[in-house]
Amino acid sequence: MKTFYILSCDNLNGLQGAANFVRILANEDFWKKQDVSLKVYSNSHTFSNALEYQNSLKYKIKLELKRLLKLSDYGKRLKFYNHDLRVLGAKPVECIQSDVAQQDWVLLNDLYVADRFYMRYGNEKNTIFMMHNNGNFLSMLEYLLTDKKIRKYLNQLEEKIYRYATKIVFVSKKAKSDFDTAHPQYKDKTVHIYIGLEDVDRTEPDEKSDEILRLVTVGSVNKRKNQIAIIKAMNEIGDKNIRLCIVGAGEELDRCRKFAKEHDLERQILFAGAQTDVQPFLDKADVFILASKDEGLPIAGQEALREGLPIIVTNVGGCKELIEGNGIMLNEDGDGLINAILYCKQHRSDLKEWGAKSRRIYEKRFTVKSMLDHYNKMINR
Repeated sequence: MKTFYILSCDNLNGLQGAANFVRILANEDFWKKQDVSLKVYSNSHTFSNALEYQNSLKYKIKLELKRLLKLSDYGKRLKFYNHDLRVLGAKPVECIQSDVAQQDWVLLNDLYVADRFYMRYGNEKNTIFMMHNNGNFLSMLEYLLTDKKIRKYLNQLEEKIYRYATKIVFVSKKAKSDFDTAHPQYKDKTVHIYIGLEDVDRTEPDEKSDEILRLVTVGSVNKRKNQIAIIKAMNEIGDKNIRLCIVGAGEELDRCRKFAKEHDLERQILFAGAQTDVQPFLDKADVFILASKDEGLPIAGQEALREGLPIIVTNVGGCKELIEGNGIMLNEDGDGLINAILYCKQHRSDLKEWGAKSRRIYEKRFTVKSMLDHYNKMINR
């Protein structure tokens, strides 16, 4: 019997997409039926309840410490080398008590565990490296790249990962295509597999007033997700019958709250905070909206499709693969955000049809069965 190891620096009780991916992939019943032994190692000992943890003093101190460390190159190095690599990345790898056998497979869910794993085993094992980004290894690490020492380390690590990995998995077709164009020498290693989502029991939405347009956006509140752009668009529109629910927490939350207060938008915007279950907020919405500056393929967008919501998204990463006659695609800079919101407000008759198309896209592309079958085929080839 072969073993399928999944290594992740994340706390798998967390709310981020990479943690959710591991939770879904680590389906013990499925892998048992394939005669595969599953072993998952992560940093999940740090907390068991994400919402409780994010409301704790410990978490608030941690956020402030991260902010302070990012202010200087020395602080960035301290965090990167002594925490990210030697703690977050090392602990899951250290959990492997015996040597990984030749027939076994190891999925490395992030660069930190990849760094430690390849340092220990070299390129001797069957490994799958997950690219949760847009196909550019450094795309979500911009804050680190101002430090030349870290940049050099990451560039060397990137090349090592590409050479050592048996397979490199991308979460969108666009990310795989962009990577293959930039790195044709590794094209034979690349695979595209959508992250699947468990289906949910959906209830028929309540009748909603045509006078009010309810928008919802889900994700960590940060510069990359760019929630502030949606708030600014609402301010420009000036229509009190447009409402927005922001589900998520993060470093830009205070800035968003402050802008809303200063521009008299507090009655129109609900800051729902981090949530373990976003479905109740999607249920109440008319349109899902995402103004991200960069993405791999957002889980939140897939959740909106599953819920049967029309969507407005920027054309970054694999977001185009969420759109097929079921919403509005903005350009990479988010131009047209105001017009897209107004179109949805003024053409309510289109929203029901768009929502039905969203649901069909979910059923076609983003089921758990499809994802698990693809991984099973890869490791049991």
